[in-house]
Amino acid sequence: MVAIAIPRKIVGWSTIAGAFALAMVGTTFALASTGDVDAEAVEIIPDADEQLTQSELRWCIFESARLDGEIEELDARIVWEVENYNVRSRAYQEHCSDRKYSEGDKSAVEDELTPAKRLSLREQGVARVMDARAERENRRVHVKEHVARVLAAPEHAAEELGSVAQWGDLVATGREQGPWHEVEWPAAASGEMPAAGWVLGGLLGRGAGTDGRFAYCEQRAGDRATHNDVVRRDIDLHTISSFTVENGLEDNAYVKLVREQDSAVVSLFVAAKQTASLIGLPSGSYEIVFATGSNFSRGCDSFSQRGTAQRFPNRIDYGHRAVVWTLSLESEEDGNARADSISYDEFDRL
Repeated sequence: MVAIAIPRKIVGWSTIAGAFALAMVGTTFALASTGDVDAEAVEIIPDADEQLTQSELRWCIFESARLDGEIEELDARIVWEVENYNVRSRAYQEHCSDRKYSEGDKSAVEDELTPAKRLSLREQGVARVMDARAERENRRVHVKEHVARVLAAPEHAAEELGSVAQWGDLVATGREQGPWHEVEWPAAASGEMPAAGWVLGGLLGRGAGTDGRFAYCEQRAGDRATHNDVVRRDIDLHTISSFTVENGLEDNAYVKLVREQDSAVVSLFVAAKQTASLIGLPSGSYEIVFATGSNFSRGCDSFSQRGTAQRFPNRIDYGHRAVVWTLSLESEEDGNARADSISYDEFDRL
């Protein structure tokens, strides 16, 4: 008899509480093989006996190959993926390390491990990661409107852990208590393993916020803006001066002029590769922001399909020295005044 000791690498990040780790794995925590095994070549997860049977040894050797495929596919920046792998790796060590087995059984199992079989097992490991991603994506929800408070317990008086703005994404765990839905919190990011919080289910919609926002804006699209449309006008356009926008970009642009802090007073739709003019803009100091995208929605005062949003760092003092002002929107390599990226949510709020 020979003792088996096959350590597996535990990747990155520290372990969280066991109960939640298992909950995070969910349906992907499947230790036994369910496919690509002959009727005679059974895999059995080892029990507590010191001696491994051939079927148990087969599981250990085959599981090692599956774990090799899994670690190749997982993204080490995504903490929950790493933890899923670590849970399986620890289970493998618990069942297989420092166990005795027959050399004859080992030789028989190794004969089964042909290059084609090893590839198949590694592909099973890759599939576990892909299936876990798909399962988690199916649990994605978004905040449909306003702001959703994330609480420490399923009751209104509970501590507030944070909040999520409209169209923000969350991942539901599947647990519900009355009107409350449990979600991962904080939302998983590099270096963080999500714990949990509670949100009123009525505030949530299924799927990603980008998809929810698109559907919402399309339902309220109204008449599409056309080139040179003044979409918003909260000031009188009464002078002879002109403000011209040359859109050298490949996408349609929506330009906002902000006169006071956080309040756009006029906005202009400029089609891709076109030039638009705003006649009668009064003198003053303006901040200029613009966004690109497609499917303009008047109801959302923005594009349903988002592109990018940017802000010019310096305000313009318009009309004091000239009655004509031209702004050119160019790609970064072509422009001579760099614009700063801003979030699309920030652009929409102006």
